[in-house]
Amino acid sequence: MRVLLTSAKLIAVLLALSWAGFAIYLGSISNYARLLVEDAVVVVSSPVSKSAAAYMVIQNNTDSNDRLIQVRTDIARIAGLHTMTTEANGTTKIQALPGGIVVNSGEQVYLNSSGNRILLKGLKRYLTQGESVTMILTFEKAGELVISVPVQIKT
Repeated sequence: MRVLLTSAKLIAVLLALSWAGFAIYLGSISNYARLLVEDAVVVVSSPVSKSAAAYMVIQNNTDSNDRLIQVRTDIARIAGLHTMTTEANGTTKIQALPGGIVVNSGEQVYLNSSGNRILLKGLKRYLTQGESVTMILTFEKAGELVISVPVQIKT
């Protein structure tokens, strides 16, 4: 009887730990799902372009700040985070963002043609209007977010 009672306690403890772990896992999923990407588009300047830019809005509905630290895609040899700045003489300059892009809790970050953006260099094939490409956004806290992004040819 004593062995049976000890086994029952052990099972109860294991079940409690399992449910606690499951609740933590659900919390992670909840935060991850609240990091949203909207209005994403990959823009190429012509049907035979060897580079492209990706624009989107990233909404952080989680309870903590996060940072977009990396972008990957199989359509380009290089995918990177960049920003456009205007020099004092009026010329524009595109610079890499090795530290990533901060997405504060409760806020939106716009990746667009006049500021931060994703540059895709060395396209492995020509892209066509309306096709979708897969991109993997890696966030410091939320981890990887896989998105499908439509292509727009800007002429």
